[in-house]
Amino acid sequence: MNRENFFRFLLNGIEEIVCCILLLAMSVFAFLNVISRYVMHFPLNFADELNIYFFVWLTLAGSSLAFKRGAHMCISILYDRLPGTARLALYIVIHAVIIGFFAILCYFGILEVQDEMFLNAVTEAMQLPIWYFTIGVPVGSLIIIVRILQKCALDLREGKF
Repeated sequence: MNRENFFRFLLNGIEEIVCCILLLAMSVFAFLNVISRYVMHFPLNFADELNIYFFVWLTLAGSSLAFKRGAHMCISILYDRLPGTARLALYIVIHAVIIGFFAILCYFGILEVQDEMFLNAVTEAMQLPIWYFTIGVPVGSLIIIVRILQKCALDLREGKF
């Protein structure tokens, strides 16, 4: 596999890769924590903390994957009954609202990360900067926006709206 194909594979499958790694890590940490807590009577507090932060990243990566595949749940009773031009208009409005939501989430995520950096906030158990983990909100939001735009472009080009 040459470099170009590797990067194409990585960009097309980044969500799947991230979700697999995070699910594996969360499972391992949860298992180790259970064993440590009930066998050795010594809980691994960092494992609980990591699982919480990884869950945020996993949620955003999974949402991005769902937008990329067009797999989000929807109630389309009104949408399905509209004629072509009205359906197209509603399609554009819906996706503009979703993009607006994630743009706002990205903006406030950036403000949160800046605050945490300014305050030198650290996690309780690991004493790592919190922004290492909360930066997932603006990054995930940006990736979701890109995936929505890609899916919209594909749907509009193919007339699948």
